[in-house]
Order: sequence, then structure tokens, then C-alpha cells
Amino acid sequence: MKKILLTLFVTMLPLVSCVKSRDVYVGSSDARQISFSPLAQPVTKAAVEGTTFPNQAMYVAAYDATAGANYFDATAFSQDGSTGSWKSTPATFWPLNTATLNFLAYSGVSSGATWNSTNPASGVEIVLANNATNQYDLMYACGRQSRTSGSAATSIALPFKHAMALIKFTACTAANYGNRMKITSIVLTGAHYAGTYRVTHTGWNSATDAQSVAGTWDSVGSEANVSITPSWENENAVTTTAQQVGAGILVVPDDDDTKDDYTGFTINYTIDGHGYSYNYAPADLDVHQAKKYIFAISMTLNEIVIVPSVVDYAEEGNNGVTI
Repeated sequence: MKKILLTLFVTMLPLVSCVKSRDVYVGSSDARQISFSPLAQPVTKAAVEGTTFPNQAMYVAAYDATAGANYFDATAFSQDGSTGSWKSTPATFWPLNTATLNFLAYSGVSSGATWNSTNPASGVEIVLANNATNQYDLMYACGRQSRTSGSAATSIALPFKHAMALIKFTACTAANYGNRMKITSIVLTGAHYAGTYRVTHTGWNSATDAQSVAGTWDSVGSEANVSITPSWENENAVTTTAQQVGAGILVVPDDDDTKDDYTGFTINYTIDGHGYSYNYAPADLDVHQAKKYIFAISMTLNEIVIVPSVVDYAEEGNNGVTI
């Protein structure tokens, strides 16, 4: 029977207080509903990859830069199911007069947000708890739109950013070993999954100044280990074709480059039904917001080859015979 040993190579492929009142304008032929066309599905327990915004709610606050006053806060907008736009219920409308509105929004979690108490559109603080299990993809955005009195309204484009980092794994074998090698799980160790995210909106009160949005993490939660499992054919046998292991893991960066964001990962696998674990610690254990880290695992089996030889008999004693 052939015996085999494992050689494993890992490469990393470098690749984001609710107030109930709001202004609602009705009863006028000039009333234009506010709607959004976000870029980047109910809240999903998985990372949002690509540029298509998922079918989930966003929470929005707005400031009227023309009037110099708050317009609305903490308003939920959802996909309307027919036009591909996000609208509020009841509908939220543009002012009847000419106006420039600045918007701040977040999505991915449905609770734990506290908006700036004086000017909600200027910032929001979001407490993310127990995301090791939930795996909510916290995202945030800002936008600006103007409308002239009497003109049609257009949807507001909101490019959402990711607040967390995404770590993913793929696995393959260097040669065809049939179904002899299988991955049972990969465990990301020592990462963070909770914290407080503070979003700051620049240009929130201006109709012309540059507008931007950024967030920082603090009160980052304690370390935890999270396991993902593959879902392949032949009981998760590893083949020569790279396959993704699980859906990836969303982690909270500590925003401190002097501290590690996780400790490594463990690959649990079997060879011919015998279970083993392989621990791996990348040289760089730091991750950053809105960045994706893909570890491409290549597994090589080394056949055990036996080269036999024989230890010859050694002569012993004086065995001469004289006849």
C-alpha cells in the first residue's frame, strides 16, 4: 500500500437615536418622492461582494443645505420591488422649493445606531455585537442631490463602503489524488467580531463643499475563533480545481497597524479517513477596512517511497575445518 505525506502551500492574493418625526409633503402636483439608487439579498449573513447593493434596508438622515436645517433623520428606505429604487414608507418627499439635500446612510445591521443628536446627517455611531455568528456586512455612504422647484426628481446615487475586512479561502491539490484528501473545516483564529463604528460625514451642511464619509473602529471586542466548512462533492474532497471554502469571514479591523487583527488559521483535513490539523500564521496579520484577503491553499501529497536493502550476515568465530 502506498503511503503519503502532505506538503501545503498557502499564498495570499491581495485584492469596506432614532427620532420618529420627519417632513413629508403630500397633496401637491409638485410633490416628488425621494428615492435612492445605491451601488456596492433581507439582511444577509454573508459579505456583500461586487457592486450590486443587496435587497436590504438602508437607514438614512438628510440635511437641507439650502435652508440650513435638518430635513429628516433615521428613516428606513427599502427596495420598492418594481423600479429597483429604495423608498421609505410612508413616502418621503422633496421640498416644494428649490433645494440641495445631503444624505448620510448605513446598512447591514438593523439596530444599535445612534445618530448625531444635533445634526443627524453629520454622523452616526453603530454598535456591532456578536458578528462572529451574525456575519452582517456593515456598510455606509453619503450623497448629495439638488432639485429645482417644478422639475422632476431623480434617484440619489449612494456608493456604499464596507466597514469591515473580508477573509476568504480557496483550496486545491497539486495533482489528482482522487477522493483521498478532504477538508473538514478551516478555523480563523484570534480575530475580532464586535466593536463600535463611528461614521463622520464631511460637507454635510454645504451645497458646494466637497463631500465625503469615513469611519473608525474602537471598543473592539475580544478575540474569537470562527469555523467555516466547504460544500463540495464527494464529501468535500480537494481536487486540482481551486474551490472556495465557505462564504468567507467578515472581521472587525482594530484600525491599529501595530497590533495583529488575528492570529492565523487552522486547516482541518483528512487523508484516507485519518484526521489531521495544519496551523498556519501569515507573515502579515493586519487587515484593513473594505479590503479582501484571499488565501489560496495548495495541498501536495508526497508519496512515501521505501528503498529496501538487506544487512548481510557477518561471519562470527573461527570456523576453519581441517581434514
